Amino acid sequence: MNIKSKNKIIIFSHGFGIQKDNLGLFTFIAEKIEKLGMKSVLFDYYEYNAETKEIFSTAFSEQAVKLQNKIDSVSANNPDSEIIIIAQSQGSIIPTLCDVKNISKIIGISPFFMTDRESVHQRYASRAGNSAPDFDGVSKRKHSNGQTTVIPEKYWQERFNSKQESQYSELGTKTSLVLIYGSEDGLVESADLTKVDNCKLIELPGNHDFTGESRDSLYNEVLKELTQ
Repeated sequence: MNIKSKNKIIIFSHGFGIQKDNLGLFTFIAEKIEKLGMKSVLFDYYEYNAETKEIFSTAFSEQAVKLQNKIDSVSANNPDSEIIIIAQSQGSIIPTLCDVKNISKIIGISPFFMTDRESVHQRYASRAGNSAPDFDGVSKRKHSNGQTTVIPEKYWQERFNSKQESQYSELGTKTSLVLIYGSEDGLVESADLTKVDNCKLIELPGNHDFTGESRDSLYNEVLKELTQ
């Protein structure tokens, strides 16, 4: 076992409208790093109703409270361990709202940038089976797996008020920040990555969720960052 893998705890921050496994990406990574001696902490930002198959999303500020509680708990119970955050998509923006003094590195996969109101409206309204989102009320987004994400008004308010580029740049002054994005990720076009300072940018082949063969390449890059 690589000595650099010892005493490392990885907290995972999942994306929007899904559960802690992050559509299998986080469990894929967690299973591999645990074999190397690292520990994984996966948790849900949202409540899930199994009967109605509804996921109740929350505002960024509420998610930040959950992540902060997890950071503080893991840090207090493991004072001799190095703590790293692996986040994906929207989950990458939540650490910018937290106190990360006890975090040695944050790895954001497919970092979330889309905050333009009109772009979001077009993206959601174009999805099959979905009506246009209600930014001034409660919206529902249906998924191909039969689940529905319930989105409150406060979520939209905080999303549209976010300034991701500057938030990531500031985060990079507080801890080591690595942002990994896929060359075939259409969502990355909504951002000007050249405006993000104080971080390491890595481009890899793959889409937003790094499905298929690109997932192994992503894991190899993540492992490299975890063991440096």
